[in-house]
Amino acid sequence: MAGTYRLIALDMDGTLLTTDKRVSSATSAALRRLSDFGACATIATGRAYRELEPLRHDLAPARYAVCANGAVVMDLWEHRSVSV
Repeated sequence: MAGTYRLIALDMDGTLLTTDKRVSSATSAALRRLSDFGACATIATGRAYRELEPLRHDLAPARYAVCANGAVVMDLWEHRSVSV
């Protein structure tokens, strides 16, 4: 199964975040392991980009986030919009 998926889009609430709206260390480690298998983790959320900024370090290595219910795609590493 390794190497089958190239992109994995993950929701924030109820998926990546704990009930206290944090990213657990186990989740952060799992996101890092995705790149070992050649997959790209992407965040997909209804949240605005500014809500992701405090979590950006914990969400690494996810580079892109589809924010605001698909209205904008952000590059989390370069802090810029790549699509509007």
